[in-house]
Amino acid sequence: MYVYPTRDPASGQIHSVERAPLAPPWPHLRDLLIEIGRIEPIRQYDEAYLSIHTPDVRRRIETGDPSWEAMVPPVVADMIKAKNLFGYPTADDGKRLAR
Repeated sequence: MYVYPTRDPASGQIHSVERAPLAPPWPHLRDLLIEIGRIEPIRQYDEAYLSIHTPDVRRRIETGDPSWEAMVPPVVADMIKAKNLFGYPTADDGKRLAR
């Protein structure tokens, strides 16, 4: 799993997966998953995306709101549309497709 950093809305601090605050005993599991390569931190990132919250993006995708596309990198939007991920409507869903 590739994990993008997030920005704490209260403090403005950037949290990577390695330094994200977790309650015990979860830090040990996270550290193990990183060590064995099951979690891969994304180190080169665009700070403009740090204030975007994934539940909001998903809701927009599921409801057919095309504004979600501006909230993710173009390559990600293309993959979501091509593979109909996260509830992206298909032609037989009866929803208008924003392509």
